[in-house]
Amino acid sequence: MPYYNPLKSGIKTMLSQHTVTEKSKRRKHTSDSPLEALRIERTNLSQDELAIYCGIPRATYQRWVSGRTEARPTLRQLKLLCQRLGIEHIDQLPEEFGPPSSA
Repeated sequence: MPYYNPLKSGIKTMLSQHTVTEKSKRRKHTSDSPLEALRIERTNLSQDELAIYCGIPRATYQRWVSGRTEARPTLRQLKLLCQRLGIEHIDQLPEEFGPPSSA
């Protein structure tokens, strides 16, 4: 295949010139949710990535941090959250995962 080598060379050139990854282009967002604040401060993970890593459905994670539902993670999910967020002691976990209630 005569076109293979130029194509391969072109791809290598493109990849070598591409120094900014999609992840590094993400804007840092702020949140009223203590869990989101920890995710943003301590990781470079998206909500989806953290949820997948911890075995939490994406929609469930989003409901937790928005305060629409009370977070009830399993012990396994809680351990994985702590591991990924660099939490070594249970007292470092926020009391609530969602934003403070206005009540």
